[in-house]
Amino acid sequence: MARESRGRPVEIDPQRIAAIAMELFVANGFDAVTMDEIAVAAGTSRRSVFRYFPSKNHLVWDGMNEATLRLHAALEQLGESESVAESVRHAYVASVTFPPDLVEVTRQRLQLIGSHSALMSFGLERLEIIQQTLAAYIAERDGLETNALEPQVFSQLIVAASIGALIWWANSSDEQPQTVVDRALLMLEQGSFRI
Repeated sequence: MARESRGRPVEIDPQRIAAIAMELFVANGFDAVTMDEIAVAAGTSRRSVFRYFPSKNHLVWDGMNEATLRLHAALEQLGESESVAESVRHAYVASVTFPPDLVEVTRQRLQLIGSHSALMSFGLERLEIIQQTLAAYIAERDGLETNALEPQVFSQLIVAASIGALIWWANSSDEQPQTVVDRALLMLEQGSFRI
């Protein structure tokens, strides 16, 4: 007896699932939404959701890999005509220049991250990858070891200022996120923070 063909497998769009999850988190609260509810809302199976996102935290931090790839690409294209600080600022701004259709979901993600310490803690490992990428670039430009004090501290400052600027943008600004990050990093670069 011949087996009946099930047809083409259903294509899963992880970005769509993440966007639906964000809508649910915003509407009902991050802690109240289950992965089962996300699967139902996305019209897919729980198993399919878990295949792409092992946890709700992963749904919120989705997109970080793309930002990291944009950062690597931007750093590779830099010459040496600018100072290290200017180069790093321009590359980081490129990494947080989101496609227009992802700006609003990015705002929602950052609002959640800014209001849930557990979500922020979860993302520290991902931010560490960006920080070490920056440290390696800074060290190479300055002829230092990557683990030297200067590249480590400067790259930490860049990441901290950027995530702080992005969370502020998500809650307080109608500007483009990259504009806010550029302004924050320029203040850092020029030492013009007033406290």
